Amino acid sequence: MPDITIKVQNISKTYKMYDSKKNRFKESFSFGKKNLHQKFHALNNISFDIKKGETLGIVGKNGSGKSTLLKIITGVISPSTGKVTTQGKISSLLELGAGLNPNLSGIENIEFKGTLWGLSRKEIEEKKESIINFSELGNFIYAPIKSYSSGMYVRLAFSMAIHVDPDILIIDEALAVGDEAFQKKCYDKILNFQKQGKTILFVTHNTSIIPQLCSRAILLNQGELVADESPKKIVSLYHSLLLNNTTDNSATQPKEEEPFFSSHTTEKKDSYNIDDYDAGLVSKTRFEYPFTKAQILNAYIKDKNGKNVNILHVREQYQYCFDVIFHEDCQNIRFGMMIKNLTGIDISGCGMPDSSTIYDFKKNEKVTFVHQFECLVSKGFYFFNAGIIEMPLNKQEFYIHRIIDALMVKVVNSKRTNHTGLIDLKFKAFLDRNQESML
Repeated sequence: MPDITIKVQNISKTYKMYDSKKNRFKESFSFGKKNLHQKFHALNNISFDIKKGETLGIVGKNGSGKSTLLKIITGVISPSTGKVTTQGKISSLLELGAGLNPNLSGIENIEFKGTLWGLSRKEIEEKKESIINFSELGNFIYAPIKSYSSGMYVRLAFSMAIHVDPDILIIDEALAVGDEAFQKKCYDKILNFQKQGKTILFVTHNTSIIPQLCSRAILLNQGELVADESPKKIVSLYHSLLLNNTTDNSATQPKEEEPFFSSHTTEKKDSYNIDDYDAGLVSKTRFEYPFTKAQILNAYIKDKNGKNVNILHVREQYQYCFDVIFHEDCQNIRFGMMIKNLTGIDISGCGMPDSSTIYDFKKNEKVTFVHQFECLVSKGFYFFNAGIIEMPLNKQEFYIHRIIDALMVKVVNSKRTNHTGLIDLKFKAFLDRNQESML
């Protein structure tokens, strides 16, 4: 089909694993009479299509076959069985520094790679200055890249990859080592590529990036394609896979869940604001980590009259609450929450107490975490997380219970406001004709 830029058909990759070099040597000279290896199936019968203009996220634990798949698509290695068909020019940023000659300088690598890309001397010269400027390497561009830090490697490699003007851009985790400012610059370039209708494959362990950048995602586990779903669903399944720590693919399949507000069904109807509560507004991506010493029983939002709501109005006051019971005595406890939008972007969060206060709780004690806030986000759908964190003295803090996407809400704009963007900063715009105030 003309709109398919990458077609992966029944790809498998098997490696021979030897206990020692000696056994590898013995087998190679046995002329097929001795089998001294074990087979490792890095990929097993993987198939999927990627349409032109799609950004596909690939998610999975270490060893799941992500990098192997990308190397096969880019032609770095060949599959044991199956076939990959691509349409258009491919540019890739795979393992850190892959394809770069460490003994050459940065500028020599630009010229060397340009030749491999099939660019003429004139085309290389035309792109060279832009590559150097984007990489921000300055005079380091003349130094051998074996002296580069990992961040400098990424700056050069990414800058070179995007300046080929590819039809397909493939990125394997490498951006994770860059500094935040350069990462933002790279992501902006990726967004620009998306606007141009280019196809992008993106592998990362930073799951918050997947819903932001990808139009679709797949989950790999133990060389198998477990799921091909929306980015947000894949991230939820990936979290489940990490928690279950199992190779049973069925464990990652979504389960039917009761609505999160089911714990409130015994309450009287007058505990809800019927005008601002939609019983069908239920988080489909809710994911709950197993609890240990404490448990979040439910999460809900109350309006200024104390009624339960899940339809919020811009610039109105609300309380986000979650009820907690402690199953053991606990010391140094902290509560946290985060609000995300539909694409997974962190909008705002809050933790309590602050660093100067600690909370201790007794077994069977019940408390409610309350976060009072003014709704200052644009209209749309949002998700509220909830977490309980233990902070042992001189040890790393950890969650004793956490719920991702515990609560889904809809924000509507019932008031006349002039703000645009994600957040309403309550601007008060006016015209100042006093020239002195501008000096």
